Amino acid sequence: MDSQMTSICSECGATKIANAEPSDTIPATPETLAGYQLLAASNEPPNSAERAFLQAVASKSAVRLTCLDEEISRLKDRLGQLEAERSQLAGYHSQNVAILSPLRRMPHEILTEIFLWTLPPAASNPDVNESPWVLGQISSRWRAISLSTPSLWSAACLDYGGEPPIPQMIEAQVERAMVLKIHFLGSDAVESVPNTQREMFKTLSEHSGRWEELWIQLTPTLTPQLDELLRGRLPSLRKIYVGFEDPDIELALDSVKCFHTAPALVNATVLMSPKPILLPAHRLTSYRAACPWGDHERVLKMATNLVEAHIAIAFDNEPWPGLNDPPIDINLHRLQRLYVEHVEILNYLRAPLLDELAVDIASREDVLTPLKAFVVRSSCALRRFCMQGAPDADTTPEILNEYPSICSFTVVFTRQRRSKTELANALDAHLTMLTATCDRVAVSPHLTELCLGMTCTFPIDYSLFLEMLESRRGPNFSLQTTTFLAHANQMPEPVTRSRLDALGRGGLDVRLRGGSDSKREIALWLFEMPWLWKR
Repeated sequence: MDSQMTSICSECGATKIANAEPSDTIPATPETLAGYQLLAASNEPPNSAERAFLQAVASKSAVRLTCLDEEISRLKDRLGQLEAERSQLAGYHSQNVAILSPLRRMPHEILTEIFLWTLPPAASNPDVNESPWVLGQISSRWRAISLSTPSLWSAACLDYGGEPPIPQMIEAQVERAMVLKIHFLGSDAVESVPNTQREMFKTLSEHSGRWEELWIQLTPTLTPQLDELLRGRLPSLRKIYVGFEDPDIELALDSVKCFHTAPALVNATVLMSPKPILLPAHRLTSYRAACPWGDHERVLKMATNLVEAHIAIAFDNEPWPGLNDPPIDINLHRLQRLYVEHVEILNYLRAPLLDELAVDIASREDVLTPLKAFVVRSSCALRRFCMQGAPDADTTPEILNEYPSICSFTVVFTRQRRSKTELANALDAHLTMLTATCDRVAVSPHLTELCLGMTCTFPIDYSLFLEMLESRRGPNFSLQTTTFLAHANQMPEPVTRSRLDALGRGGLDVRLRGGSDSKREIALWLFEMPWLWKR
């Protein structure tokens, strides 16, 4: 049987295989692969015969290399020609496709609506690389549409907490807008800033007749300007958000009065004001404030048109009215949504149309007594109930069982002088309480919506969450939507997500929210609590 032998081609130096008899002897010369490898792996010089042989092979391989180099060069030249031709054709093709683009035929109105959706949140100074400024850099048509759409330029944002805004950009926005939504975040942190921002605020106040919204963070140097520049000059203002850079600072004035005469003002948020902000209470439909109870009382007694109210207490060193004192009965006949920081506030209110209530609850606080008194006094039917703070798992079922009209329930856990271990235990206790078992009557089987959330990180037992959801599936339960709001690093592992997805395929709308948006979503669930408004 023939065997194979590997050798070096004498023509070009390539390796070749030849047949040989098993008995053949292969001398260790460069003509064999073994001999060649022996020379290549050492520094031994070849003998004269080997040198002559290798020189001949090297000469022939050099000729072949030259041929290959010439062929490669030729192919490279051809490839360059093809690439140049392709680049030119691709540009021509792209130009033709662009000309045929449906975007060119898109109606002005649709393009304008798309532009409005590109606007960034009104939280920072204008940037030429963001909408609406960047829209004018795309094409002459886009520039014409953007410049002729006043609503694109309405939000004029000035934040003096960092790099100050460019005055020319603000002036351009004011010129292009029809109505204005002013976001003015003042700051006295930098010495050169106060004079600059006072001048800019004075410039903006010359257009106050077009102001529709005003979000303003006041400083001691800005506050005295308000009444001087704005009183009697806010005919279109409908919404205000007023906060202070340093709520603890003493101001030289007794109160801010410019908003009291704004004839269109219906929505007011006042955050941690060290001095009263006088408001046209009889016109307000939305009221959010963190101030002493006495200031709340004065507004609420006149606010007969309120639809929603958010009542937080701040700067209040006076004692609360006692239950044995003369009763304070504030009638809010149109109120539908209410948040109270202290459940005792319910003792002084009457709201017959209320159907959404959010309360801040401290651990072991008696919630049921003032809640019962309020519901009986108001004769209202609560549909949605939200708790935030450190609610007790024994109190929650009492509330839910007491009011079967509640079909949407939210509980959000916050620190409030409780450790993370205590909060984790409280969450577990709520999940266990809401879990339906065969040996006890289920709590509120008619709940259609359930939201759980936390504003701080602590261990979450998702197995209890899953067990609770699975137990509330079936013909005897009405749960349709559940939302879990947590931090990004607290999201469940893949196995748990898979089981949650299975519940989703079974008809339950399961929503997991984590990351930077979770706190904002919690604020929305709790009716945008005032202290969660951060600019």
